[in-house]
Amino acid sequence: YRYDGLGRRVCSKTSLGLHLQFFYADLIYPTRITHVYNHSSSEITSLYYDLQGHLFAMEISSGDEFYIASDNTGTPLAVFSSNGLMLKQIQYTAYGEIYFDSNLDFQLVIGFHGGLYDPLTKLIHFGQRDYDILAGRWTTPDIEI
Repeated sequence: YRYDGLGRRVCSKTSLGLHLQFFYADLIYPTRITHVYNHSSSEITSLYYDLQGHLFAMEISSGDEFYIASDNTGTPLAVFSSNGLMLKQIQYTAYGEIYFDSNLDFQLVIGFHGGLYDPLTKLIHFGQRDYDILAGRWTTPDIEI
């Protein structure tokens, strides 16, 4: 992982060759990811949020549009095509582990409670801290308390 001066994750690179770069172009909410560049496929994904800050749509540079149904905490539960077809359904445990995913090939970077999800490590990045799904705990103490 790589982070900027504000503690935001700006890059994620795995040994499997997946290389993602994250952009934060929302001036009102500077920790909100607005674009993801996939270096492996050269695709840019634009992320769109509602007034509560929950992801509701995404658009890939190829022109494909998708709509995301989230719960009241910002956890994505389903992804629909622009035609209204359900492409992906996700179910989580109480601690955020995915126990059902209807389409493993369709990856979402936004996960449990709207955090940045890493499927390899099962960590979710929230602002300046990571949450370990399997342990059900934060990996570092909250410095703001």
